[in-house]
Amino acid sequence: MSVERVPSAPHWMQGQVIVSAPPEVVWARLQDVAGWPKLLTDVARLEVKERRGSRWEIELETRTLGHGQLPYHVELEPGRRVRFWRSGSGVAVQAFLLVRDGPAPGKANVVYSLYVHLTGLPHLLLPDSSLDEKQEHMVSVTLGDLERGFRSP
Repeated sequence: MSVERVPSAPHWMQGQVIVSAPPEVVWARLQDVAGWPKLLTDVARLEVKERRGSRWEIELETRTLGHGQLPYHVELEPGRRVRFWRSGSGVAVQAFLLVRDGPAPGKANVVYSLYVHLTGLPHLLLPDSSLDEKQEHMVSVTLGDLERGFRSP
């Protein structure tokens, strides 16, 4: 697994991991947005508010940020890509999770990119240095969960 801050865009953190499952299997599990708490340990609570085709409206709380439930949009896009975003109340988040063919048959390469930017009161409560650590933790934990979630017995 590798995780790094994007040098040209300091609010973005990106990582990737090789998963021991075919891309189609990983993608099928990620499409079950309501089931993310069973796969992703940083998801403290998730409530589906609405689903229209490949678009989900959810409320989500993460363990890392502990911010209470906030509304997010989720879009399952062509090319096995999840787009996840929210803005408002001083919290802007955008994430992409891309499931690509892996280096060998039966393996997937999962790339996770996370943008987080705080303004106003949230920025005062959580300074950039602390936010950077939490953002890196969130990317690492998510990729680690995906690696473990598809580990061969």
